[in-house]
Amino acid sequence: MEITGKWEVAGIENQTFISGEYLRNRFRGSVATGGGSNILNPEVADRVRNDPFNPLTGSAFIVANEVVADLNRPLEPQNFQNRTNKAAFISNLSRFFDDRLIVLAGIRYDEEESQRVERPNLPVNTSRDTTIQVGSSFRITEDINIYASYSESFLPQNGFVGVLKSGDALQQELLRPPGERVFTEQEPLRPMSGEGIEVGAKFDLFNDRISGAFSVFRTELVGVPKSFSFAVPGAIDASGNQQTALIGNQNNGRLIKGFETELFLRPLESWQIVLTYTYLDSEEILNQTVADIRQGNNIPVSIPSLSVPDHQVGVWSKYTFSEGTLSGLAIGGGFNWSGERYGAYALRTENPAASSFVGANDAVEREILLGSQILWDAMVSYAFTTGRYRHSLQLNVRNITNRQYFHPGGMPQDPRMFFLTLRSSF
Repeated sequence: MEITGKWEVAGIENQTFISGEYLRNRFRGSVATGGGSNILNPEVADRVRNDPFNPLTGSAFIVANEVVADLNRPLEPQNFQNRTNKAAFISNLSRFFDDRLIVLAGIRYDEEESQRVERPNLPVNTSRDTTIQVGSSFRITEDINIYASYSESFLPQNGFVGVLKSGDALQQELLRPPGERVFTEQEPLRPMSGEGIEVGAKFDLFNDRISGAFSVFRTELVGVPKSFSFAVPGAIDASGNQQTALIGNQNNGRLIKGFETELFLRPLESWQIVLTYTYLDSEEILNQTVADIRQGNNIPVSIPSLSVPDHQVGVWSKYTFSEGTLSGLAIGGGFNWSGERYGAYALRTENPAASSFVGANDAVEREILLGSQILWDAMVSYAFTTGRYRHSLQLNVRNITNRQYFHPGGMPQDPRMFFLTLRSSF
């Protein structure tokens, strides 16, 4: 449901938006058996398997923001989960000084309920929050605008996190037969929350021959869940091997800082060039590691985010023929390049000092870096008319060189793909 209205007071034009949402769904997913995580990135998986460092000794490799407990565990289907989402949102856009200054303010309420159908003994996971959004833009000249915005986020999490039992509860588990021991209690995941700030500028120069945008941003998330394999003290199985438990907490954060710029060039009426560059400094703030649990500490550790390159560059060029026998034909091509990024790393099992760590230094014992990658795309289209109807036939080719690459999270991405699209206007 959405309601929009315009009104004016003291010469100030306003436009108000009111909306409400209700969504109920049931979905099914897959999880790794035995509480471990599967590596979907074969490049990382092979290198971790062949590494002498054993992820089950207590340090554990972190792969795709989770920890590998067993690289060979298959995926098994997870039963349905019921989820209900409710939301209400209201915002107002105000225009001052003949649209030279524009101010936006909004507030949103979210509520989500979820429950694992296959585990009815677990409580319904309910989360709710109210967030705000404010922003403004100011036109310095007819060709230059500056803007700033602040926003809060609410990200419900589905599922549960394992918390290690302690005291008498843990001792009772140790008295059980090894195959019947349950070292953790399941706690529902709390929602993640965050706030972001962005400041930037936009410009259009020389009759739109040169235009672009530049922005600086900072986003911080709290309540990020992290899990890792922990060697339970005194827990030995029937074969004399150390028993482990997959435990975690949500007292973690994620900090993302950076800037991005876009430049649009039009050397000729029919020739367009787009240049983009993004710099990202993304790090995970771990409130508790394996070493902390062993020593009873809570020492924050700052480590780089996985599968997030620091540098990304994009180039795209398109030329449209407007005269002669080739009129209506357009061709284009370009590439997207991303720099090195972490594929996996291991934290030290013993903290070398009782202080905070910054970046991938003393906190990281071993790491796996994925190299830079470049992907080429191209397109060709032809616009034509039949009577009073207009049509456009376009062919896109993605990943022309058929390069194998991986998306953040370790998922292998699409090989070379072709898309043929026909659009008609009646």
